[in-house]
Amino acid sequence: MSLDVIKEVELLKIYRKVLIQKACYESDLGNNEAILVEKEKENSNDLSDEDEDEDEDEKTSNKNKNKNKNNHKPNEQSFVKDLKYVPEKEEMKDSMYQLIEIINTHVMDLFFLIKTTRCPETGERYFGIINTKRDTNTLSGKVQALSQPETSLERRKSSLKSKGILNVKQLSEDSKRSYSYAIEEAMFFKKVIDEIVQSEEGEIFENQALNLATKMTKLRAHKFIYRLVKEKWLQFSTQTIQGEDVQCLILGIRSYLDLEEYLDRITKRCVVCEQICVKGKRCSNCADPIHPYCSQKLWGDLPSNQTKNCPNCREEFD
Repeated sequence: MSLDVIKEVELLKIYRKVLIQKACYESDLGNNEAILVEKEKENSNDLSDEDEDEDEDEKTSNKNKNKNKNNHKPNEQSFVKDLKYVPEKEEMKDSMYQLIEIINTHVMDLFFLIKTTRCPETGERYFGIINTKRDTNTLSGKVQALSQPETSLERRKSSLKSKGILNVKQLSEDSKRSYSYAIEEAMFFKKVIDEIVQSEEGEIFENQALNLATKMTKLRAHKFIYRLVKEKWLQFSTQTIQGEDVQCLILGIRSYLDLEEYLDRITKRCVVCEQICVKGKRCSNCADPIHPYCSQKLWGDLPSNQTKNCPNCREEFD
């Protein structure tokens, strides 16, 4: 992921500002400014042709008039309101999504893509730019590579040899540490992902994650977890056990965006929104999952005595 993920509401704010600037640029305001500039030039020429003994007060008066003309620009907010260029919220969403589709057609050849997903906890929509090329220099690329059965540390070393590095020992000490740690952190992160996906609640305790660090010290693993949280690969959540709050880990937005291909192989998609579903309830009949926010959207208005049926198998969803 080359850029941080961003909420839909924040992206809409940015998009609205772009529309405002576009509206100001394409409106008659630009023409009016050009006319004012021409008038200023004419006034300047007239003043130079007049008698040098012209009254100083009159000169000051003319300058103030020109200055007032320059400063007479409509307020941006009222201007846009009168212009009615910026559409309403839903219409603005539609036009923003259309723009994203257009951008994607141009950046796909550069191995980039703007993707969107929802937060499994809140249902908020997020956007992010992902690298579609299998780049093993990135964390997501390493996780994808490690998910292949034939991939191992030895294969990675063979890859280095094919690039002219005959032996890992030829690398500098700093490079060796960087190379070794990168592989170890990817292996650790993959184990954490697998453990979260396999868990019944779609989350694991932080201590569980630390116990997965067989190739790293606990201290290094602890620091790495916080780095993953900061970069939105993972996210902290709180679970109350016997009246005490315990810190847990769930997949972060960035994982849903950048590791969709891998997650598709190890888990199912929500039967309602068709997005990857790691944290959600499963139908006891067909085992298809539903996000908590999708469940609320689907059955939130149903009377308590009415049966909730699975959208897939139509059996009662407990």
